[in-house]
Amino acid sequence: MVGTIAAVATPRGVGGVAMVRISGAASKQIAEKIFDGKLTARHMAYGKFRENGAVIDDGCAVLFNAPASYTGERTVELYCHGGYFVTEKILELCLAAGARLAKPGEFTRRAVINGKLSLPEAESVGDIISAENEAFLRASASGRQGALIRRVEPVKSAVLSAEAALFASLDFPEETEDVDFSAYLPGLESAFAELKKLSETFFEGIRLRSGWPVVIAGKSNAGKSTIMNLLLNQSRSIVTNIPGTTRDAVSERVRLGSYDFLLEDTAGLRESNDEIEQIGIGITKDLLGEAALAIAVFDGSREFDDDDRELLRLLKIQKLPALYVINKSDLPGKLDVSAITDITASENLVNLVSVSALAENSENVRDILARALIDLREKAGTANDFESGFIANRRQYDEIIAAKEQLGLFLRQKDMSTADILYENLRAAHAALSRLTGEAASESVINAVFSSFCVGK
Repeated sequence: MVGTIAAVATPRGVGGVAMVRISGAASKQIAEKIFDGKLTARHMAYGKFRENGAVIDDGCAVLFNAPASYTGERTVELYCHGGYFVTEKILELCLAAGARLAKPGEFTRRAVINGKLSLPEAESVGDIISAENEAFLRASASGRQGALIRRVEPVKSAVLSAEAALFASLDFPEETEDVDFSAYLPGLESAFAELKKLSETFFEGIRLRSGWPVVIAGKSNAGKSTIMNLLLNQSRSIVTNIPGTTRDAVSERVRLGSYDFLLEDTAGLRESNDEIEQIGIGITKDLLGEAALAIAVFDGSREFDDDDRELLRLLKIQKLPALYVINKSDLPGKLDVSAITDITASENLVNLVSVSALAENSENVRDILARALIDLREKAGTANDFESGFIANRRQYDEIIAAKEQLGLFLRQKDMSTADILYENLRAAHAALSRLTGEAASESVINAVFSSFCVGK
């Protein structure tokens, strides 16, 4: 990369400490023009920041020589007091001393170009910055440490081995024997299976980032909206004694423990002649088909009826892990719980709780529901271990799908197609994987990746 760059690497505003990062061949010389502390590699120096000899601030600086730095270039990090003006002033001094202002994501981009990070690892840096829950943070941190690359490399290696053998047989037919695919098939089949697993992590990864969709469903006036408000710890859904109050789905995100959940309060399931309510009930059924989890709410003060039976039927059709809540435990009980357990006999009903959502000790009830929902999420689990590598964005997903499709074509056509067509399948699969890792990513793709980064990263 051309030139020595500088930027503020901490958020703008008032705080205890701010950091200005300089990267490039001239970074030490530039820092020494404005900082009077002695710069020794990998040691923090104390000194004063000066402009024409006058003290602007005091602080610290650390020198990192290439390649032992974040960017792989000589880098200096300047730490000053975290005032808005003083931070901008020190950046101005760096620019006046010969640096240019860094572009968005340019430090991380240089790290990729200099081989300090792969492109997926660099994307994980952005994910760490934007993470809003612990589970996604841990998964992104694993990506930053190369988890996805470790999953992709054996796949790429298997494809490359078969591709190289085919290439040799096509280009040097007189010097090579016909390729015996049987030697490569186990590795290629295993590679295809791994690509399929990886592709499935993309949509689950969206849930990990944005929240696990949870539909709160049940018949009218069972207490769904009250339970929604309890979990959110705010009055988000309208609560009345009038059946059918909730017509459209009410959505809200909430963090419980290490997870984010996207709660959907839905229209009550019942027979209705009201056209608007019928639309709302249709939305409830659609959401149950898209959800990851459900909170099935039953009115403990009313007898089990066809509306309750319909809810259990829908949950069974969708094979949806559910938290079963028997509400209104403060009223005389009329619900035969065995009616629920009989229909759901194959399920583990430790996910059944009995509460009064309108009880005076609402915090206690909220804790019971929150713990039960977290427990359900952890027991429902996922087919994927995100910390062992996952597809974090659409760019990665598109390349995995492209590689999977080409490898799938090869495996299906291996006994029917000509060697040159089969070679083209493997070449295209390998190219997609190389674009994924960043080895063959185009300039426009790299620009797009780093355009969403902040200036100081």
